[in-house]
Amino acid sequence: MRCDLCAHSCLIVPGRVGFCGDREHVPLKGLQSLVYGKPLAWAVDPVEKKPLYHYFPGSSVLSLGTCGCTMDCPYCQNHRLVHASPSDRTYSPEDVVAAGKEQELPLLAFTYNEPTVWYDFAFDCALLWRKEGKTSVFVTNGQMQEPPLRKLAPLLGACNVDIKSFNERHYKDILKGSLSQTRRFIEILLEEKVHVELTWLVAPGINTENNFFRSCTRWIASLSPFIPLHITRAFPAYHWQGPSPSLEELRRLRMEAREDLAYVYLGNTGFSESTTCYNCGHDTIVRSCYNALEIEIDKEGKCSFCGAPTHVVMGNSQHKT
Repeated sequence: MRCDLCAHSCLIVPGRVGFCGDREHVPLKGLQSLVYGKPLAWAVDPVEKKPLYHYFPGSSVLSLGTCGCTMDCPYCQNHRLVHASPSDRTYSPEDVVAAGKEQELPLLAFTYNEPTVWYDFAFDCALLWRKEGKTSVFVTNGQMQEPPLRKLAPLLGACNVDIKSFNERHYKDILKGSLSQTRRFIEILLEEKVHVELTWLVAPGINTENNFFRSCTRWIASLSPFIPLHITRAFPAYHWQGPSPSLEELRRLRMEAREDLAYVYLGNTGFSESTTCYNCGHDTIVRSCYNALEIEIDKEGKCSFCGAPTHVVMGNSQHKT
């Protein structure tokens, strides 16, 4: 039986699982999720931690993750979670929504591992969450195929998509994924009016060669120069021994990216990142780590100093301006 969730399009024989390890071909029942309702990670995070710096700033989000992934990056930062066994405890979508409502949270996020692997559960949760008038967030590698994405997109408010390289062969041979799938995923999100932010996890020797990064920023700018880009430091993990990129290298990449993009942030540096109005230069969001300390943006997303668009989606922020 063919699984059409991600770019692998696994042909799964009875009794076996696909690449992700989470979808099994059960005889006489078809494809069944092994992780439906089985989160291994459950926490309340600042939305900035996803990272999403331009969506509901200052808000908290109920974050869920499970095991499994649709890629196999040698520097996976969450490999222990990805390769864990499914949880023994099961929650219903109603349980998840009730927990979010009890804590008066405006957002629900599927994160930590690749959320595509438990698409059925994520969709059911997001649908119930939408009925409460709220939106969901995906933090993803963008390997989901178009039909399931088109079905899910109306329930999503925002996505952070990891672009891990900008070379198709590199994606296939080293990361076990598809760059073209990720690019199309991002394009579809924009078509569906989902807020998009992108992350480039910097792993020297893996994705820092051959001008891959600059090719990527130029492509992003061709979609919109106002898409936020997070340049994030990778730490040695899984099969990758490092070394981590230096702060100087991250700053150099940010300078390059700013030639194409208006909003570029560094992550995993230990330093805070503010959002600056591209028109007047004032700080519109001042952060300390993942906490928004000051927000100078009106409800319509315009700079409080000059009135220019900030490309920030304001929501039920828990920060008092």
